[in-house]
Amino acid sequence: MMQVKYVAIMHMLPRLFLLFIFVSFSCVLHAKDESQILFGGDSLKISFPKEGSIFLPIYSALKDNIPGDNDYNLEIYILVPEGSKYNQLYVGTLYPNGGKPEIESVFFHNVDDSPENELLILVSHETKHYDSGGTYYTVYIFSREFDESSGGLKRLVSVEEKLGGGLEGIAEGKQVHAPYKNASDVRKLLKKLGY
Repeated sequence: MMQVKYVAIMHMLPRLFLLFIFVSFSCVLHAKDESQILFGGDSLKISFPKEGSIFLPIYSALKDNIPGDNDYNLEIYILVPEGSKYNQLYVGTLYPNGGKPEIESVFFHNVDDSPENELLILVSHETKHYDSGGTYYTVYIFSREFDESSGGLKRLVSVEEKLGGGLEGIAEGKQVHAPYKNASDVRKLLKKLGY
């Protein structure tokens, strides 16, 4: 596991710190070279799995493709503080679903029997077809448990399936609305489902 030393300059120049992390991580990501890696959004200080962690989404180009809008995976990492260092934690990869995945919200909610909250990532994808199009919303839910098959955190697919996904736009020529488009909508739906 790669360890990144904490630098005091992080508080003054967070982008410089992220550039350092970006260059450090380029060797462990699946892309062929760092020219095919882009930040997937802002880094966030979060309390998952522990206080002071940093959420870091990074786009990586799909193998053997010339990058286009639909040709990027979104790899999620969390930098977890351990004393004066950070340990890299691979969470998982979000794949294109008609369009490049865009993070709309990162939040926490308890959806299982454990006392701790799980990590929820609300993602949108732009989609276009001959008679439908718009923004498709999906929620990915990660527990604190390690999943050997993915090498990341365990996804709670059964809860994700109950939430489903939804299109905001046009489907077969008719206006449709997604059941959720933000964290508040997702939390309301989770409560309706008994979580």
